[in-house]
Amino acid sequence: MIFVGDIAVPRGITSIATSSRPDWGQRSVIANLEGAILSDNESDTGTRLYNDKSVLSYLHAMNIRLVTLANNHVTDLHPSPRATIDLLSANNILACGAGESIEDASSPVLLQDIDGETVFIGFGWNVIGCRIASATTPGVNPLTPESVINGIRLANKHYPQRRVVLLMHWNYELEMYPQPMHRQLAHRAIEYGASAVIGCHSHCVQGIEVYQGAPIVYGLGNWFLPEGTGFGRFIRFPDFALRQLAFDWDPCSGDMHCHWFSYNRHSHTLKYDKSERACDSAAVRLLTPFVSMSHEEYIRWFRKHRRKHFLLPVYRNIDHGTRNKLRDGWVRARQSLINVGVTLNIKRTLR
Repeated sequence: MIFVGDIAVPRGITSIATSSRPDWGQRSVIANLEGAILSDNESDTGTRLYNDKSVLSYLHAMNIRLVTLANNHVTDLHPSPRATIDLLSANNILACGAGESIEDASSPVLLQDIDGETVFIGFGWNVIGCRIASATTPGVNPLTPESVINGIRLANKHYPQRRVVLLMHWNYELEMYPQPMHRQLAHRAIEYGASAVIGCHSHCVQGIEVYQGAPIVYGLGNWFLPEGTGFGRFIRFPDFALRQLAFDWDPCSGDMHCHWFSYNRHSHTLKYDKSERACDSAAVRLLTPFVSMSHEEYIRWFRKHRRKHFLLPVYRNIDHGTRNKLRDGWVRARQSLINVGVTLNIKRTLR
């Protein structure tokens, strides 16, 4: 199966071209749909992130069989993602990670394809603006250690002997390396039975690690989130975020390949660059210098090498509940100020 990153198609993008794409045949593609689907009679004014209804044709053309909605923009249009889920279902596209309640949002979703049967669960980090569902209110499945472990247990209960893939929306925007807490959580999830952990949100490709034989992709980056004047604001990413990744994983053989693409900010197209085995990729090695580090070693390394420093705490350990809640409150307060800047067009990036 193939994993690609964030997709958000605004109105006004008439074509989405992907040149010289490798022949993926009938293999399923899984993506992060970064925002709800706008209905025909809805306005696209404001600074909301969304997908025009034309995205459905693109999803079909890419053979995208399942999307995660556990992200910080799925509730930009409406508190409930139900209309988007129903529209995807009507077009034979599965969705996970969001729903009318926490029961819906946390439900494992089974995908059957040529690689067999795979269960998917989506999770979103409330620190980055994901609206968390409750027993009676809509939203996304929370990215917490308890939710992750319970999700794996639930999947194994309802779908025994199937592989379980976790789709994570985590980390800070444009951070190149995983939070130590998130790396620790990915390892623990695999210890509890996850077959793969795939991450999104940072809008740039992050490293790839194999832990106990299971792949961890810390960040897929964008796939198609066009720059320019769209979504009610001017969007421009740094050059290192223009490299896009399609991660190719054969769950039967364990083979992993990276298909690299480049986004053209003028034509809004993806150019295919090359394909290579993940274990042979110099780009992956450059992004994952911490692959052999212990948790404590990585904390020290991350503090020194992280890209995002300004008033942002380091999340070190999944078991530091009280300290992490204090960090959560600080980051959300900081983000509120950034949101004001976005509204006033002072800050151009998405979050």
